[in-house]
Amino acid sequence: MLIAALIIVIPSDAKEVFGFEVDSVKTFLYGFYCVVIMVGLPLTKGKKGKLRKRL
Repeated sequence: MLIAALIIVIPSDAKEVFGFEVDSVKTFLYGFYCVVIMVGLPLTKGKKGKLRKRL
């Protein structure tokens, strides 16, 4: 949720954030968010998920 909040909070009219272009930062955050979702879903999914086996 923090990643999504950062994407929303970053002003689109700004030119730089953290020393990088806004578009580059948003693209990186979107990509990172997708990776987190793709890795997180199988870990928490049903009986075959790895997270469920540990519990």
